[in-house]
Amino acid sequence: MSAMTRWISYLANLTVGGSGLVLLWMVFFLKPDDPYAIVHHPAQPFWKTLHILMAPALTLSIGYLWCQHAWSYWRGKVQGGRKSGILLLVSALPMIISGYALQVVIDLHLRTFWSWIHTGTSCLWIAGISVHIIIHQIINRSRQTPV
Repeated sequence: MSAMTRWISYLANLTVGGSGLVLLWMVFFLKPDDPYAIVHHPAQPFWKTLHILMAPALTLSIGYLWCQHAWSYWRGKVQGGRKSGILLLVSALPMIISGYALQVVIDLHLRTFWSWIHTGTSCLWIAGISVHIIIHQIINRSRQTPV
């Protein structure tokens, strides 16, 4: 994988994952002063906008990395990072679908359903990508270290 591809992926993951964690904190842990408020924090619209605008970059990055990285590693039976890679594959599709569903669903019960699916699979994604990156850093360093 080229350095540019890696850094685009890192930036997309950091931006979308970071803004998602900020939104998680704002929505689930902050209580608005006004019980009729739509947002729980004045900065919530900014973080939601950033999250939504950067999500397509992450989606494209996932698709590209599947073609250029994951599939070739899978076919080559590379063992390092396989478990975290599978976790990423399992969580990616429901994370993406639920993210788009949240933008179009109006019914409160369906929004709640998709919100929980999106939150759960996104947390799995963030954990998986963090472990996956660490594993690949360790593998790459061990290859570069002279014996």
